[in-house]
Amino acid sequence: MNSIEDHLVALERAGDALARAAGSVSLDTPVPHCPGWCVRDLVRHTGAVHRWATYIVGTGQVARPSPAERDRVAMTWGPDAELIDWFRSGHRDLVATVRAAPDELSCYQFLAADSPRAFWARRQAHETTIHRLDAQFAAGAVEPVDPAVAADGVDELLGGFFRRREPPADGALLLVTATDVDRSWAIRLGAGRIGLDPGADPGSADCVLAGPSTLLYPTLWNRGGFDELTVRGDATVLDRWRSEATIRWG
Repeated sequence: MNSIEDHLVALERAGDALARAAGSVSLDTPVPHCPGWCVRDLVRHTGAVHRWATYIVGTGQVARPSPAERDRVAMTWGPDAELIDWFRSGHRDLVATVRAAPDELSCYQFLAADSPRAFWARRQAHETTIHRLDAQFAAGAVEPVDPAVAADGVDELLGGFFRRREPPADGALLLVTATDVDRSWAIRLGAGRIGLDPGADPGSADCVLAGPSTLLYPTLWNRGGFDELTVRGDATVLDRWRSEATIRWG
């Protein structure tokens, strides 16, 4: 799950599944892991993000679009009867735009990646996969995430969002281990800061959170509990992660 095309295929599948699930229930149906949201909000949000990303890639926008630009290009939904078709249209345009973009594309991105094109393919694959789960939770029939997609999603979260944060010099060490793909990530928590610590000794972890990537992925994105995962060591370290780890788009 490393190539741009792999991520685009995952994006295609997740968007199709999201549309099917959302279209199978009332748009007023609550979304369990998104407090205050109903399916209508979920579809509008994801469709707007797709259009925002399409605009950035398609125009080669180097700076982060202003709120006014975002609203103009993304907040374009119409009446409820047309909402799923609106979502599908934006999803198709996103896939086509990233697929057609040149490898040398230069545009805004907010995480490190091999290229802006690679960044947007990966980020939108996981944005859409997580919200596909949200739609399916709302519809009451959740399909498991492919292990390759799930492991890559854990890596994007821990190795992408948290790699850009300088880890504290010392502090508690949380080791997250994916048992189905033999991968692990060391997270250092201390003095109000959290960061990936790739040089840490795994054997010195204060707490180990272990399980298949297919469970780690939604759980670390707050889509489900930790009951089916294994926790070893000082569980208060995991409690700190759960209360302090936040994602802010930069």
